[in-house]
Amino acid sequence: MLESFRSSIEPLMDNYCFDCHGYGISEGNVTLDKFTEETIKDTKLWMRVLKNTRSHIMPPREELQPTLAERELLASWIKTEPFGIDPKHPDPGKMTVQRLNRVEYGYTVEDLMGIDFDPDDVFPPDDSGEGFDNLGEVLTISPMLLEKYLDAAQSIVEKVVPIQSRVVAEQKLEEEALVDFFSEAPEIDQEKDNFYMSFYQPSVRAGQHTVTQAGDYQIVLRLAPKSFSSFQGFDYNRCQFRFLVDGELLLDEEFEYVSGRTIEHVFDFNWQPGPRELRFEIEPLTELEQVKKLKMEVTSLVFRGPLGEENYVAPENYEKYFADGVPENPAQRRKYTRKLISDFATRAFRRPVERDTVDQLVALAEEVASQPGNTFEYGITNAMVAILASPRFIFREEGTERLARGEKHPRTDEYALASRMSYFLWSTMPDDELLELAREGKLRKNLDQQIDRMLADNRFQHFIENFGGQWLHSRDITSVNISDYDVWLREYNDPELIEARKQYSVVREIAEAKRTPEEQETYLRTREIMMSSYEA
Repeated sequence: MLESFRSSIEPLMDNYCFDCHGYGISEGNVTLDKFTEETIKDTKLWMRVLKNTRSHIMPPREELQPTLAERELLASWIKTEPFGIDPKHPDPGKMTVQRLNRVEYGYTVEDLMGIDFDPDDVFPPDDSGEGFDNLGEVLTISPMLLEKYLDAAQSIVEKVVPIQSRVVAEQKLEEEALVDFFSEAPEIDQEKDNFYMSFYQPSVRAGQHTVTQAGDYQIVLRLAPKSFSSFQGFDYNRCQFRFLVDGELLLDEEFEYVSGRTIEHVFDFNWQPGPRELRFEIEPLTELEQVKKLKMEVTSLVFRGPLGEENYVAPENYEKYFADGVPENPAQRRKYTRKLISDFATRAFRRPVERDTVDQLVALAEEVASQPGNTFEYGITNAMVAILASPRFIFREEGTERLARGEKHPRTDEYALASRMSYFLWSTMPDDELLELAREGKLRKNLDQQIDRMLADNRFQHFIENFGGQWLHSRDITSVNISDYDVWLREYNDPELIEARKQYSVVREIAEAKRTPEEQETYLRTREIMMSSYEA
């Protein structure tokens, strides 16, 4: 090593470095002209040299500068000699088994189960290292977090996967569907663009539901008083709420605002075919609008029926999870159980599942389903909960390929490569195309094409938000207190403002992915964020 230094590197350093780090001068306690066979192996020193020369910090700008080829020569020598890196057989180093952070967990659940899932409501913030919350070394797991993963798995499966093959038909109206319901109401004097009704003004909402078949029906009405202010003082927080169907008064109650309270009422009907008019009214019980800005929210309106078993239908999502129906033959049923569980576990674990693992999950599903009162579907949901609570879902399991002849280190297998690419660029699980290429052993051969595809995908926005938000600390924008007015703005529930805070223009520029190398380096080195006046 010392010989190669003397022949190829020392002349270069004599030209550019020894004025400050040689001939008896040791600025920064760095001496580069007195190496021995032992001291030249100081990797910490050479790491400093590599970082400073690669970043053009050294030599100082006012001094004579080495050419790009000379810098590359120095960097190559440091890597191959002091660091002992073999460019033909690079050592991948240690790899910590990486837990999904809560952002990755949330997007993975959305892609796997097809639901909106906000992990911030379920899990505590992840620890971060060097400013990022996706470093395996700091993503530890505690007993409390384990319990939260189990609770989350149960609630996710309960929300999405049906446990009965036939249920009462339901039409559930929430949010935009409620707005549409009110918009199509008969001509009355009402606001039709939202489902909030002020406590302090006479307010009416109405809509029309058409019954197509005679029978018994139910309406399930859910209400939630809401406050649109952070004021904590006294407020006259009552109103009179009425609910009418076809002109018949079914609910006439005085409501009091209680934070977090949800009110549910169930009404039974025997209807003939035809239109049914629903009407909601609020009568204020004070003449003055109060500071809490209270409103009554119709959170959901559910029409159930006809109620007879002969009218039951397959529940929502049944075709998605049990598309072929449950076989009557026991042998066919077991085969179907294996297929359902194996397919789901393969997607959840991001790689094929061993036969023994599938056997255990099938045994669990069959044991649960065999209990009195339980169904085949309920058994499957228990196996799905076990899968979502498994370390193989919560952590990114990685395997290696067989060591090829002439190689010193095994390569990461293609399923692990698919996960690395997907969680880096999309913050979520690999899609079917990545997994299929990994199964065929063709992902490495198509890396460039797949990376281009992934950059063009809408899911690349996840990378922009997460990397840009942490690198530039722009996530902090919504939590910085500048003035009382700023506090009010932050607490005011304005979706446009909230979105504007997130969509800072520097991050939007990354999404275009058209930067030159010089522009990319400038972005990575900057610590400033450019925002519009509305965002600021």
